Amino acid sequence: MINNSIKEIFKEIFGNDDIHKETSIGNYENWDSLGHARLIVALEKKFAIKLSFSEIILLTSVNKIQEFLLQKGVL
Repeated sequence: MINNSIKEIFKEIFGNDDIHKETSIGNYENWDSLGHARLIVALEKKFAIKLSFSEIILLTSVNKIQEFLLQKGVL
């Protein structure tokens, strides 16, 4: 099950509410470098975290994002 906050962010950033754990950087036409930057900013704001470059480049799917946020203890 995907966290509702993550779903809301994806809907806001990508305008799509068809979100699954398998959704990844290639599933949405607008999940390009700019879309990824917008996603990261939204995640940082929503969860009051700061992501490093090495963390940002690993967050390429809904599943990876959710697992990362769980590990950070913000979900």
